[in-house]
Amino acid sequence: ISFFPFGHMTWWFITPYLCLCLFSPVLNRWIDKIDKKTFILTLTVLLYVNLYFGFLWGNDINKTGYTISQFILLYFIGRFIHIYRCKVVKYKALGIYVICCLALAFISFYVLKIVDDVDFLNRYIFSYNNPLVLIASISFFLFWISFKCKYRVINYLSAGVFSVYLIHMHPAIQPLFFQWVKEIHLILSSYNIIIMMFVWIMLILLFMLVCSLGEHLRRSVFNNVTLYIFDFMRKKQYLSHFLERFYIN
Repeated sequence: ISFFPFGHMTWWFITPYLCLCLFSPVLNRWIDKIDKKTFILTLTVLLYVNLYFGFLWGNDINKTGYTISQFILLYFIGRFIHIYRCKVVKYKALGIYVICCLALAFISFYVLKIVDDVDFLNRYIFSYNNPLVLIASISFFLFWISFKCKYRVINYLSAGVFSVYLIHMHPAIQPLFFQWVKEIHLILSSYNIIIMMFVWIMLILLFMLVCSLGEHLRRSVFNNVTLYIFDFMRKKQYLSHFLERFYIN
C-alpha cells in the first residue's frame, strides 16, 4: 500500500524518478544498440523537445523540469558521459559552473529589483529545464567525478542524503520544519552574521547526520528483507526471468 503515495506527488522528485526506474530497462536496450552518432542525435532531439517546447513555450511536456521527460533527458546525458568517458579539465568545469551561477544570480537580482516579476523568476529562472541550470548541473557533475573520494565518513553520509529530502519535504513534516526554521532565525537575528552562519551550518549538518543515520538503519533492516524476497521469487520462479534479465544483471 505504501507504494501508492508515490503516484500522488507526495514528493515531486519520487514520482518521475520511479517512472524512470521502470523505463530504464527499455532505455538501456535502446542505448546499447545505437552508435555514438545516433546517441548524439537522440540527445539533440531530447534537448530540443525539453528546452524549446518545455522551457521556452511552456508546453506541459516539460514546463518546469519536474517531469519524467526531464529525467529521461538527464539519464541519457549521464549514460553518454559514462559510455564515452567524457572528461573536462576539472577547474574548467568548475569555472563554467560558477559563471552559470553568477549569471542566474544576476538575472534573479534584475528580475526582483528592476522588473519585480516573481512569477517570471519562478517560471524561467528557477526551472530545472533552464539551459543555464542544466549546464551548471552538468559542469558541477563533471567537476565532482574528477575526484576520487576516499574518505569513508563522506561516502557513508552521502549515501543517506536522499533521506534528508524525503524527511524534511514530507507534507506531515514540512510545515513544522519551516516553522522551526523561522523561529530559529528570529533567535539568531540578534547575533552577528558570523555566529548566525556558524550556528546554521552546525544545525544543517546535525539534521543531515540524523537523517543519514536513520537511512542506514533502514537499509540494514530492509536489505535483508529484499534479498529474502528475491531469493524466494527465484526459487519459486516468480518473475525470475524478468528480474535477472532487466534489473539484477
